[in-house]
Amino acid sequence: MKRITIYEGQRDRNKCDNLEAALRENGDLVLESYFLGDPDQTFWAGGDREFWIIVKAEHVPKVRKLLINERFETAAAFEGWVQELTAKTGNLEGTQDPIILLWLIKEWFADEHLFSQWLKKKKIPFDIQHVG
Repeated sequence: MKRITIYEGQRDRNKCDNLEAALRENGDLVLESYFLGDPDQTFWAGGDREFWIIVKAEHVPKVRKLLINERFETAAAFEGWVQELTAKTGNLEGTQDPIILLWLIKEWFADEHLFSQWLKKKKIPFDIQHVG
């Protein structure tokens, strides 16, 4: 599974403490998040919760294409961004590397709510699962 951290350790009650984007082995795109409640309370009483936004593999190419088309005016601009990202991270294998989608999400969506709103606006099906 390919995974990157979008943010972690934020203690804002309106945002989760940790948000990661991942591509599962089956091709599904997943935003995984957890929020830790009051550490002085028990697990359930403290407000701990986890949730997942899941885009099935069949819709992932559309997500990637739309993000690239919306964020970059030209193919050269996209390629330049990938080159900068490769220099920064040192682990990309060109513009077709699947992890680029995760970096696009990290760069342009500050939180999971903005991403789910974008998916709704673009009429891309997704599921939300949660615990807590």
